[in-house]
Amino acid sequence: MFFTEEILEVAEKNNIPYQIDIMLGGRTAAGKFHLFKKGVPTIVIGIAARYIYSHVLMINKKDLENSAIVLIKLVKEIEANRFNQLFN
Repeated sequence: MFFTEEILEVAEKNNIPYQIDIMLGGRTAAGKFHLFKKGVPTIVIGIAARYIYSHVLMINKKDLENSAIVLIKLVKEIEANRFNQLFN
């Protein structure tokens, strides 16, 4: 199972809303992490934002909270052997 599928499974199991988007332009630092040494499983959990290049960036607080919740639940559910499989 791909790392992305695991995160989506955790979100669905816990009724955490999400949206999937594929970034066609631009990039994040995740691309460099993904290519490090043998490769590091990487996913970007982005939060929709407006006015990102200004001093008044705006996000939906619930989106931020849901992102944190899905990450916490994912970490708690990853078994030690799966963790080793992903990151070794």
